[in-house]
Amino acid sequence: MLLPWFFRSVISFSVIVLSSQVLSILTKDYCGAVFLLAKELPLIDLKSDGFLTFRKYINNYAKSEYFISLQTELELIKTSFHK
Repeated sequence: MLLPWFFRSVISFSVIVLSSQVLSILTKDYCGAVFLLAKELPLIDLKSDGFLTFRKYINNYAKSEYFISLQTELELIKTSFHK
């Protein structure tokens, strides 16, 4: 029964690699997008109440304990995959 063991190992490895890639994307792309919006939106002369509210929301969200802990946790998990 060497073959099933091999396939289980390949599948487990694939899940770890894909999980690491997903975490990397979340950390870099999602968190990066939130930080970029929080940084760049204040530089735009917005007039719409909707955009002004969105800018305030993104700014508060990027500084929130939830978002900071999300980013920290994603980094810790990503680091543990690379060990």
